[in-house]
Amino acid sequence: MVVSLCSIPERAELLRQVLASLAPQVDAMHVYLDRYDSIPDFVRNCHPQVTAYLSKDHPGLRDNGKFLAFSTLAEDCYYFTADDDIVYPPDYVASMVRRIEDYERQAVIGVHGVLLPEQAEGYFTSFRKVHMFKKELERDALVNNLGTGTVAFHSGLLRGLDLTHFGTPGMADLHLSVFCKQRDIPMVALARPEDWLQELPSPNTSLYNEFRQADDQQSALIRAHKPWGYAAISKAVAGASMRATKPDTGERLQRLIPLLHACLK
Repeated sequence: MVVSLCSIPERAELLRQVLASLAPQVDAMHVYLDRYDSIPDFVRNCHPQVTAYLSKDHPGLRDNGKFLAFSTLAEDCYYFTADDDIVYPPDYVASMVRRIEDYERQAVIGVHGVLLPEQAEGYFTSFRKVHMFKKELERDALVNNLGTGTVAFHSGLLRGLDLTHFGTPGMADLHLSVFCKQRDIPMVALARPEDWLQELPSPNTSLYNEFRQADDQQSALIRAHKPWGYAAISKAVAGASMRATKPDTGERLQRLIPLLHACLK
């Protein structure tokens, strides 16, 4: 189990808490430190197998830094991406791995998901449906986009993914969605209880707030890769069903499509 995340100096105390919540659950950690002058001791000492990267050595990645380590992995693993303002419960990694296996490693899973209209003109459209990570979700839901603060997958599913697939910094969520869409890889927001993940109070330094106010680049990417919604998801489910070796994997995904179709009416 490998987890990767990024952070900025203004959120150092948040990062300390997040690393403490994840370290006991994983085999290795990767931390991209954007605008840090040096690696803090609490990062160096958070895990026996931690690798830290300074942005001066890998400039301009921002949240794309969550995927800096992925193409260098020597062995297959369960790969997690996390945020620096979420405290993860003690059962988080084990629960996510179990759910990856439920879908026979054929889906990218997460806790924060977004469903877009088929002909979406922008990312922050009023017609999108958001499954917030803090809120209860009674059953798994197929989505077009997963927030990379809560993403997990088996590395073999996304083989070939590297930083060349992540263009504009600050848009890792969408770049990952495009990669999966182009390869018919479904994304699933998982069922969970209310407040399974805990959001930490933070300064107004989130990429969400930044891009919520300046949506042009995200909207252009959305328009360039239409359709989304039901059309894209049903195609991804068909692709996963063909790749799966167990019939019930495809059936499990197929059963989510009527729920999706009803949601989009």
